[in-house]
Amino acid sequence: MGVNKQIILGNVGQEPRISTFADGGTVANFSVAYTEKGYTTKDGRQIPDSTEWFNIVAKNSLANVVQQYVHKGDKIYIEGKTKTREYVGSDNVQKRITEVHAEKIDLLGRLAVQDAAAQPQQQDTAAQLYGQPQQTTMPTAPTAPPKDDDLPF
Repeated sequence: MGVNKQIILGNVGQEPRISTFADGGTVANFSVAYTEKGYTTKDGRQIPDSTEWFNIVAKNSLANVVQQYVHKGDKIYIEGKTKTREYVGSDNVQKRITEVHAEKIDLLGRLAVQDAAAQPQQQDTAAQLYGQPQQTTMPTAPTAPPKDDDLPF
């Protein structure tokens, strides 16, 4: 028994390439970058930032979401499985590529803000569909904790 699970939180590196097939299937290919921040060691040596690139493959309904909403520079969260495949390149040389086949994609950043603003409408629509009373709720800004000078620390 084994586990093949990849979790990536990073930025989209290029506009996704979308391919549609005769049988109706759709595939989106794009890259995501994760950067680990550099640091300084105890002896003063500088370790620079390190960026890792991941090739992402999304199929069918996930590919349609990618096509509509994912763009270069977007922050994105992906869960998937790592797969390696072989192919013959245009130079007739056998090549290998490792990809993450997405199973879940969460869009973060500017789209998440738009989704949060649209959420009350979606809740109202669901309430109407299920015969529940309609109520309008607007997201509220978080409130600051009470100021108390008697804190024990």
